[in-house]
Amino acid sequence: MKQYIEIKKSKLIIGVGLLVFYIFGRMLISQIASYFIKTNDETIKIIVSVLVASFELTVLFIIYKNYISESVKKFIKTGKNIKTILKWVLIDWFCSLIANIINAIIFGLDKLSTPANQKAIERYLNQRNAGMIVLAILLAPVVEELLFRTTVFHFFKRIGEKFSIVITIVLFVFVHLIANIHARDFSGIPSAILVYLPTSFALTMCYYEEKNICYPIIIHMITNAIAVLVYLIK
Repeated sequence: MKQYIEIKKSKLIIGVGLLVFYIFGRMLISQIASYFIKTNDETIKIIVSVLVASFELTVLFIIYKNYISESVKKFIKTGKNIKTILKWVLIDWFCSLIANIINAIIFGLDKLSTPANQKAIERYLNQRNAGMIVLAILLAPVVEELLFRTTVFHFFKRIGEKFSIVITIVLFVFVHLIANIHARDFSGIPSAILVYLPTSFALTMCYYEEKNICYPIIIHMITNAIAVLVYLIK
């Protein structure tokens, strides 16, 4: 029977603090960097984002060292990893397909808006910026899975698994809407919710079912890599 690798409450509290920094600190650091570095060069923003993500990842690896180590060991010992990963990638893809159809029906193909968070990523990708590619494919998936599917999920799991699942899904979507809120693009929020909700649902249910953070991290990396590759090719 699959079981979660438990995490001490004290470490989860540090994780929650880092989540707050992830939500609000990044924006503050970006504003400070923009104030002191008077330039329109997007590369500076990418460098700041990569440095901040690297800092977050370092702290997460320190506080969750045993949890990550045990997760990797269990992942290596488990057979059928490729089949499991493929299954959840397909579930993520199917959920996204359904959401896109609903999005098109509700808002119409000609009125679909790209989430502000996605617009920022695409703007950097247009410059073929290596930093953005590393951030999107490697750093962001690990940081976000350790923050949401680990920190948030385990912090609220003591209340109940179903409650934890809902909170994890909702909070992940909300964080990806902050760019819309900051840009005052409120009209694009409903459409953006349907963009991020399927992936949040699939990744959270993957962790709930497999009880190993390695799976959602790898699946998150794969889906981001496919999205980046498709965008760069077209």
